[in-house]
Formats: sequence, C-alpha cells, structure tokens
Amino acid sequence: MKELLQSIGLDRVDKYIYAYPLSGGMASDLFVYESEKEHRAIVKMLISPRNDAELKMFQHEVDALKNIPEIGANRCVPSLLIDITKYEPHSIYYYAMEYFDGETLKEYLEKSPPPWNWEKALSYLYRIATALSYSSIRYVHRDLHFGNIYLVNSVKFSHEVYVDPGIRILDFGCTKDMLLDAAGAWTENQFRHFGAISTWSPEFIDNPSTVTSAHDSWALGVILFRLLTNDYPVKATSFGQLVDKYRGMDIDWKAIRELKLPYAVEQLLKNLLSFNPDVRFKTGVITAMCTDIFHRDLLDKNNHFIDTYMAGDASIHSCARCGWIVGGRQTNCNQCGNVLDEDTCAPILETRNIARSP
Repeated sequence: MKELLQSIGLDRVDKYIYAYPLSGGMASDLFVYESEKEHRAIVKMLISPRNDAELKMFQHEVDALKNIPEIGANRCVPSLLIDITKYEPHSIYYYAMEYFDGETLKEYLEKSPPPWNWEKALSYLYRIATALSYSSIRYVHRDLHFGNIYLVNSVKFSHEVYVDPGIRILDFGCTKDMLLDAAGAWTENQFRHFGAISTWSPEFIDNPSTVTSAHDSWALGVILFRLLTNDYPVKATSFGQLVDKYRGMDIDWKAIRELKLPYAVEQLLKNLLSFNPDVRFKTGVITAMCTDIFHRDLLDKNNHFIDTYMAGDASIHSCARCGWIVGGRQTNCNQCGNVLDEDTCAPILETRNIARSP
C-alpha cells in the first residue's frame, strides 16, 4: 500500500507522512500518518467512489464530526484535523482525524470473551451510552456495533460534570441528521443497507430513513445481551430468517432467565430490546438508570418500585400528602389525587457510597 500511495503522491498528506494501514469500511480505507513531531493522524480515504451516494455519505461523516459538540472538556468522537479534500488528478477523497491509542470493543472481546458478570457488562453499557449521548443530541448513528466502539487506553479525567468515559464512537457515515429531519430537509433516496445486521432494530429493516434514536437503543440492548451471554438475542443465519424472527418477536430470553440477574438489570435489558421503539430508553435515561443501580439503592427496591421508576423514565418521587410512590411523568397521585409539582413531591433515591462503580 505504501508503494501505491507513493506512486500517486499520497504518501504525504499536509504535514503527515504515511506510516501503516488500519482496517477500512465498506467503501473507504483507513491509514495512520505521522508528523515530524511524532503526532499521528488517521487518514480516511474514499478511492474512486462508485456513485454519488458513497461520496455523499463520506461528506456526511465529515459534517457529523464537525457538528457533534464537546460537552465540558470532553469529546467522544474523533476531532477533525483536515477537512474533506479531493485529490487531483485522481478521483480520491480524504480527510484526517484525531489518532488515539486503544482498540475496538470487537478486538477487546477476543481477549476477554463473554459471558461477563452483570456488573462488568453494565459498566460498559454505561460508558458506551455516555459516549453515544454526545452525538445523540442531533444524530442517530444507525451502525453501532462492536467494531465501531473504540476503547481508549489513555483517558484524561476532568472535574467537569461529564467525564470522559474512555469510549470513542466511530464511523458516522450512516448517521441520520435529526436536525435536518425536523426541518423537513432530510433526504435519503439512495440509502443502502450495510453494516452489522446483528444490531439492526426491527423498524430499521422496514424503513431505515424513518428510525429515531430508539434504533441506537436497540443496538445497545444487543450489545448488553452479547456481553452477558456471548450470544445474540435474535438468532438468524440469513437476512430473511432475521426478518421472520423480528416479525414473530422471537427473542431467546431463556439464557437471560438462567443468569438470575437483578430485577432492575433484566428489566433494563428488556426495555432496550422492546419491539415497540416508543418505549425504549434514550441514552440519557440509560445512563441515569445505570447510575442508580451502581451508586444508589435501586437494587434494594421491590419490583413494583422498579416498574414505577422505569415507567417514569428512570425517575421516581413520593407524594408529599400520602407518601405514595409515583413515576416522574405523572401529574397526579394515583392514591390521593394530589397535584404533583416540585413542591408537592420529592425524589426518592438517595446517593449511597457503594463499592460498585460504572
């Protein structure tokens, strides 16, 4: 590859010199380049795009890297170093992004294969959901799988409210821009299915252009299921079989029941793998529930309490008049009819110093 890049004059990009290749995607290739000061960059190249759709997705990924905000001092996607550039006279497009040491979750699982205990599995779900929430304000990733989740070796923690979870979300070429969709400007007439079908949601198969962030929540559920069981919730050997099992709502819960998970952990998993996308938790609610499991006394509560808590999107209060527990979305107490607001109800869960930590 080095000789090929030299022959066309791409062994150097800006101040960076070609070092070695990385694995690529369906239509593009990744390479590591180094500068004289030993700074590295990942250069992503699209060589001779086959159609306008491939080029549009390449540009779309660059736009996403520009638009995903930093929260506090942290950023859970690579920083863009060189904007998209067309290399003449060849039909080659490239851009450069931040390099970081680490490995994909797929690579890590080869060294530390599941099944994991629920504490470890849930801690990784928490970290991935935290990283994904940085982009979910605007984008639905739509291709979240083990190969697109990067574990960073060196993490600088800060005193900001949001700390770096040590995860980077990669490959935003398939993302859906919810801001453009809300404005009626989102178009996707040439979308092609690709990526890891193991994390596709049921609604994605029907119409990928209409999915919401619930699609990414399903992918998080698949990831958690795999970490707990070393298997997938829907077993299929072909695309057609996968469609049939989705239509039959066929998930193998036997393996989960045999684990005898805490009730809250099992219900969180079932929420993420619900065939109704409207009930799946968003990333912010997922991280909140993980926090309440690890740092508060949620595991000590009875099943009714946990069901009410989940019905309120990981929020639960007590009525100031009668003490009845109520979900966060309720406006009236079911027991006494008291109108609920910040003065007439109070959050129940209190922080505890528990050794478990996400």
